[in-house]
Amino acid sequence: MCHFQYPLITDKGKTTPCYGNVAIYCFLRMLFSQGSKKKHLEAQIFGGAWNREHANRDIGRENINQAKKDLMKYSILLASEDVGGEKGRKLVFHTRSNEIAVLKVDNLRSDDWYPYEKTR
Repeated sequence: MCHFQYPLITDKGKTTPCYGNVAIYCFLRMLFSQGSKKKHLEAQIFGGAWNREHANRDIGRENINQAKKDLMKYSILLASEDVGGEKGRKLVFHTRSNEIAVLKVDNLRSDDWYPYEKTR
């Protein structure tokens, strides 16, 4: 799973995987270094909801566009997507079966993300 917050950074001295163009590149390098073949890969995109905290800029849409651009650049098949809108998403991914449940929510409590940690 490749998760990023912002679409891209061009300053090579400040690259970090919180930017889409860096995250996707690093993720693919990691897969290829472990023996994955491009022809066996397919991608699914989730997220990109409009964020009220960045009302002057649609970062969600920019992230969606960056992900699609980079997948096309690296010739990775986009198999499905659940993107945009105004609700956040929580993903539950079963790594053995590759099944994904997408839960759309208005807001998340801390327990929604960390249900296995004891609360104080």
